[in-house]
Amino acid sequence: MNDLFTEVCIPRKMTPLNLAMKVLPVVITVLFFLTGLLINPLFLIAGMAMILADMWLLPRQNVEYEYSYVNGELDIAEIYSKKIRKEVAVFDMKEMEILAPVGSDSLAEYKKLPVLDYTSGRSEDLANAWAFVISVGGKRKTVIFSPNKTMLEDLRMRGASKFKRN
Repeated sequence: MNDLFTEVCIPRKMTPLNLAMKVLPVVITVLFFLTGLLINPLFLIAGMAMILADMWLLPRQNVEYEYSYVNGELDIAEIYSKKIRKEVAVFDMKEMEILAPVGSDSLAEYKKLPVLDYTSGRSEDLANAWAFVISVGGKRKTVIFSPNKTMLEDLRMRGASKFKRN
């Protein structure tokens, strides 16, 4: 058998919004507990509810994207805090219309399509990012990701007419 399997993990950049979403819930939780102790004990219940919200929210601020590519099928998963794995998309790459580097003139006619961005979010990594257009649930979308050379070579071999370098 001539199966190809490759996997890539891309950590997402920590943005100021992510940092705020890490700090703000903890501050609010502490304020609820202090208010509950000093003013009204009902705020202690709100503080306990905030602890549960913090336990759900905080791990989701540290995200990696994992691309698993097996024989023309691309699975994309989000990994939260290196513990929780959630599959977000599966693409049959035979269905893609075009694959080109981000910013390529070949993608100009697809600019108005909704974009799914599975890159790190770092501007310096956009030089290695690629985009493909595919139909998802009957709607065309542009998907941006950062494949490795093995993935790109296999995609080029499987769909040479859809593969654009400029």
